[in-house]
Amino acid sequence: MSTQVCHQEAAPSTKFHPAQPPIPTETPASEDAKKFNTLALAGVSFGLISCVIQALGVMPILGIVFSVLGLVSFDERTEKMRWMAAFGLGLSMLVTMLSFR
Repeated sequence: MSTQVCHQEAAPSTKFHPAQPPIPTETPASEDAKKFNTLALAGVSFGLISCVIQALGVMPILGIVFSVLGLVSFDERTEKMRWMAAFGLGLSMLVTMLSFR
């Protein structure tokens, strides 16, 4: 009597193995946990200062620079108040244009 041994190749399992930890997914932070974008805050501040003190010609330029940097570096998941950067940019550009008039 001859004994036949059947060899089967094991197919790779696609099931989740409990030994492997699940891949963490990034969840957006709640509105309370989000922080201010400090560059946008600086841009708004320089824009408002340049409206009040129009004699200082460098203030609107600083407002434009900081507002653009605030818009470029803005992270939707961790920061709030994007409007401050846009408002600071518009205000600083307006003061700059009016100073050349």
